[in-house]
Parts: sequence; structure tokens; C-alpha cells
Amino acid sequence: MHELYHLRYITEARNAGLNELFTAGPKNKEAFLDAHAKDRARMIKSGISEEATEGFLLGVFNGMNLQVYNAPIDLFIEYDMNRDHPEMRPYQLLSLEGLINESIQATTDKRIVDVAPTDILSKSKVYSMTLAMLYQELYGVDRLSEFEPSVLEHQQVQRLYAEFKEYRDDREPAEEYEVVRHWAEDLKLTPYFALVKEEEHWAKTGVPLEEQLDRIQADPLDQHTRDPEREREMKTFQEGQAAIGTNMAVVMFMVDALKYFKAQSKEKVMQTAVEIAMLGTQGIYPENQGYKLAHVPGKTFSGYHLLAYYYISFKLVLPEMVPDLQLPYDAEYAMAEQLFTAAS
Repeated sequence: MHELYHLRYITEARNAGLNELFTAGPKNKEAFLDAHAKDRARMIKSGISEEATEGFLLGVFNGMNLQVYNAPIDLFIEYDMNRDHPEMRPYQLLSLEGLINESIQATTDKRIVDVAPTDILSKSKVYSMTLAMLYQELYGVDRLSEFEPSVLEHQQVQRLYAEFKEYRDDREPAEEYEVVRHWAEDLKLTPYFALVKEEEHWAKTGVPLEEQLDRIQADPLDQHTRDPEREREMKTFQEGQAAIGTNMAVVMFMVDALKYFKAQSKEKVMQTAVEIAMLGTQGIYPENQGYKLAHVPGKTFSGYHLLAYYYISFKLVLPEMVPDLQLPYDAEYAMAEQLFTAAS
């Protein structure tokens, strides 16, 4: 239902000719890496390889932008859903509780605090605490202190949440994008992304929206689209995996996937494969955490864990398409299959 509300908001904005696209290209990445050159130097000095450091910082960049876009809009969605569908409140209570638990761990765990850029960690905490504010308002449970916020962070959360409350009860189509932009300005994150008018974007690219939608329908898994930037990222990923050699973490995640899918119908495995493939069109980053699948309820995946499920699901139901995934995990699969067979 939460995701359907995203679609509803986009449709409302599009019908009003006001929809915006959230973009983050090479210049935004470059601005982020330049701003965190000291963090890069610190990590390399501590013994972390340049490649791993680069991958980690890009993961932080992508994760931060996910929050920049989603955190304000998610507040509107959860608020509207709570108001419009009281029968969903027990599920919402459990969902928000789980999300807040993950956010507290991600922003206070000493291992993360020691490595992550301090400013980004602080801003991520602020975004997460706005959801905790809504949780407190809707269900009367105060989790804010568990984030261990500074005085400044607490003030920022109060200010952002007050703006959300100003908009929420009479929100017009696309006004949620104003809040995305205002919050990012407040937290000085605007160099790392751009919000562009959808109609203007397609006018500049010369690709009408109808044609773009036709392309998505014809190639829903985005297998045949040439994207030089994404191809460079894939090449870097594959070279990194080759340097690692056999990735034992992926092997064990594959064993877990084989055990899980053994109890599932072929149709269910197919549904999971397609869901992961759709996520894959936006990029699955090995170093990221917190991925979730509608077809694998109750489980939270790291990037590597999700890639293992990606590979195994296709291997089981669409083996002829496994090479198209470009995942260099054939050796890991062979080892995982042996371990799984031995344990069965």
C-alpha cells in the first residue's frame, strides 16, 4: 500500500503537469566525493583499499540520496495511509517500529560511526528522526532519545517536522517535492542531486513520455538499454569481484537462497526474480544495507545477500538469462550447490 501511494502521488502530479524527476548524475557524484576528500584520505590511511573506499563512499552517496527523496514523501504517505485506512494501522505500527529500529542501529552503531562521514551520518539521523516523530504522534511511542541526537540535530528535526505539518492536511499535487527541496536546502545537500520537471526533461531529451513508457513496457528489466555510466559501474563492480576471488559471503548467501527457494513454487521464485530484477534497474550496491522484497516477507537484505538471491532465483527459473545478469558468481554458485546438496 505504501508503494501504491507513491504511484498515486506521481500520477496526481503528472496529471497536473507538475511531476518532477529526482536525478543524481556524474557531476553530483563528483561534488560529493570532492566534499568528502578528507574522509577518503582518512579511510585509505587506516588501511582500507582505494577501491573499497571509493565503493563505500559511493554507497553513502546513493543511500543519502535515497533518504533525501524518500524521507519527506514517506511522511506524507504514512500520514495519509493512517488517516485513510485505519484497518492498516496494526501493520503500520509494526512496519514503522522495524524501520526505526534499523535507523537507530545505522546511525548509532560504533562500527558505522567510526567509518562513515560525520556530516552525512548526522543528516541521515535527522531524516530518520522525522519518521520517529510521526511514529510518536500517531502511536504515542517516543524513540527519539535512542538516536542520541545532539542539540543541533534535535533542533533540525523539529524544524523539518514543523514544515511537514504545515503541508500535510491540504497538500496539493507535487507539493511534496517542495518539501524534498526545502529539507535538502536546510541540510545543505542540494549539490548532490537535482529535481527536474518531468515534461521539461523529456522535451530536452527528445523522448516523449509515451515513448518512454512504451520502452519500459517492452523492456521491463532494462536489459537492452545502453547506459555508459551504468556500464562503467558494472565494469568496476566485476573487476572488484575478480580481485576478491571466491566471495565466501556470497556462497553462504546463495546457500540461504537455495534453502529458501526449495520450499517455494516455481511461480513464486519467478515473481521474486522479477522483483529483484526491477530493483536491479536502479542499481543494487553490494555495500548497502536495508533492501527488502515484497515476495520474501520478513527479511532484510544486504547488497551481497540480495545479489545472491538474484543469481539463484534466475538460475532456478530462467537459467538461460543468468549470463545477462553479468554477475561474476559462477564459482560461488558451484560451491554453494555442493554445500546445499551435502546438507540436504
